[in-house]
Amino acid sequence: MDLKLRKWMSEMAEFRLRDPQPLPDIAICSECGWRGPSSECETEEDGDWETGYYDVHVCPKCEDGGCIDNYDMSPEQLKNRTAWDKREEARKK
Repeated sequence: MDLKLRKWMSEMAEFRLRDPQPLPDIAICSECGWRGPSSECETEEDGDWETGYYDVHVCPKCEDGGCIDNYDMSPEQLKNRTAWDKREEARKK
C-alpha cells in the first residue's frame, strides 16, 4: 500500500472517531407495532461463524421478543444526520 493511500485511510479513521455518523434511534416492531427508542430494546447476539456475529434488537413489548426489523430517526437525530451529511459533502470537496 502506498504512503498516500495509507495516510488517507488513517485520516478517515481518525475523522470517523471524532465525528461518527448519526444512526437511527427509533426501533419499530413488525409484530406488535411498537415504536420507541432503540435504547429501550434489549440486544441479543445472532449469526454464526460463517457469516459473522452481530447484535439484534428485541422488542420490549412482545413476550417472544418480537421482530425489530425497521428503524427510523427522531426529528433531532434527523437534524444531526442532515448536518453530518453536509459536513461529509464539504469534506469531500
